[in-house]
Amino acid sequence: AGALRIPMVAQYAFAFGFFKLTNYVLFFWLPYFLGKNFDPVQANLIAALYSVGMMPGGIIVGVVSDLFGGRRATVIGVFMGSLICFLGIFSKNSETLGAPALLAMLGIMGILVGGPNNIITS
Repeated sequence: AGALRIPMVAQYAFAFGFFKLTNYVLFFWLPYFLGKNFDPVQANLIAALYSVGMMPGGIIVGVVSDLFGGRRATVIGVFMGSLICFLGIFSKNSETLGAPALLAMLGIMGILVGGPNNIITS
């Protein structure tokens, strides 16, 4: 209970929970949902780009955070807001988008999830 009195701990815990939930939902369910419109091999390859996008995410968030004077909370908030927009677009249009658009969208979503995830845990 004492840890919640530390400034920003509750906010970071909430953000971390959101990113973990989003990460695991996308990681485990993307191949299933993409398999409805693509053959299984292609669906798995498209879904893998989400994981690949998570790798440079930490570097990108670190650079952006440095540009804003080390304001990690601001950068995480912007990335979270952007991710919510991308998730909304993905939920409405995932069945009609072609493979190139899905590849770009999932790569960006990987960056938007992986970057803040790595910053929060460091």
